[in-house]
Amino acid sequence: MQYYQVFISAEQTAQAYRILDALIDRQLVFGGPIVGGPAKFL
Repeated sequence: MQYYQVFISAEQTAQAYRILDALIDRQLVFGGPIVGGPAKFL
């Protein structure tokens, strides 16, 4: 099994959360921390 680390780059925290939510909804990621904000997980 392979695991990858993904970095989300966004201008605003809200944009990063929308991207992270979309990835979690599609079960492509299990969750992750937002720099400057709380972590979010599946």
